[in-house]
Amino acid sequence: MTEVTARAALYSRLSEVIGVDNAGTLMSYLPGEEPATKLDIRRLEERIDHLDERIDHLDDKLDRRMDEFHFALLAQGRTYVIASIGSIISTGALVAAITGVMG
Repeated sequence: MTEVTARAALYSRLSEVIGVDNAGTLMSYLPGEEPATKLDIRRLEERIDHLDERIDHLDDKLDRRMDEFHFALLAQGRTYVIASIGSIISTGALVAAITGVMG
């Protein structure tokens, strides 16, 4: 019996037992194509496992990048603070020198 014939026979019998409307509703929930096999499911599991590995690898790579960014930002912040302190000291010395010369 082909799939089309089997589906038609199932619908016919369901119509007799539970009515045409209910049979149509129930048939709409059945897959229209050939059901998945155990091999299909195993292959899908393998693909999912492979995707999990790739996601883990990308997650590790992102963590390393974020660490690198954090350290670069920290170094830049330190450089900014040191440069700002140097500018403040230089300006203070210049102001002291100018006021000492004028005063």
